[in-house]
Amino acid sequence: MTCDNCGQEGAYIRRTPLAYGLGENLVVIENVPMISCRNCGVDLLSAETVHQLHQLRSQPANIPLHLVHVTIFQDKEDSAKTELAMAAA
Repeated sequence: MTCDNCGQEGAYIRRTPLAYGLGENLVVIENVPMISCRNCGVDLLSAETVHQLHQLRSQPANIPLHLVHVTIFQDKEDSAKTELAMAAA
C-alpha cells in the first residue's frame, strides 16, 4: 500500500485501541483500523474511520461497553502537580 504522507510503498493497516476523555469520562475504543507506514513512521486514520469514531462519540448510549479497571500512575516527585490538578477538579 502506498503511504499518503511520504508516497512510498510500505503502508499497512493495523488495528489499535484509541482512548479519549479523562477520569470517569475515559473511553477506549478497541480494534480501530489505522494506516501505518514502515518508511516514514506516520499513523493515519481514514476519513471513514474518523467519521465512524465521531458517530460513536456522539451516540455513547449505542456503544457496546465492558468495564475495565484503570490504574493511574502517580510520580511521587511531582506531587505538587498532582495537588494542583486535584484542586482544579
